[in-house]
Amino acid sequence: MAENVSGEMKNRLMDDLRKIQVFSDLPDDQLAWLAERFEEVRLAPGEVFAREGEPLDHLIVMLEGEVRFHREESPAVPLFTTSAGQISGLLPYSRLKRYPATGRTALPTRLLRLHRDLFPEMLQRMPQLGQGLVAIMSDRIREYTKAEQQRDKLTALGKLSAGLAH
Repeated sequence: MAENVSGEMKNRLMDDLRKIQVFSDLPDDQLAWLAERFEEVRLAPGEVFAREGEPLDHLIVMLEGEVRFHREESPAVPLFTTSAGQISGLLPYSRLKRYPATGRTALPTRLLRLHRDLFPEMLQRMPQLGQGLVAIMSDRIREYTKAEQQRDKLTALGKLSAGLAH
């Protein structure tokens, strides 16, 4: 969204942001700055949100709905899920450059996205938000690593049981 966001829409987006923990303690002027710069996106169930390998250029705030990510080679096995109330996409200081999986909406979804070009100004204006987003990134890395290890164990178990069956 550009600087010309209507007052009513800006207030609605500020209220939406207040419901997300990392934004909940920000003063009104900082929430207003974000609301004026976030782009709102609405997706129907089954729509592709992002494709594996596409550039990752936006911080995503999930307001409603759910996006399930899977690898192209195994579309039936969800890699991870992002749902209402969560922060996803590119985070400040992240080295991630491309989507690691394809994301498809499971429910009607409404989200906000902020382009990476706005990160430096956002972090300068709101250093405490930067700290909160780094904490989210750390949690996400930990959860992703744990899930990967679990998938590796299940794959090894499947190979072992297939070998025993022969």
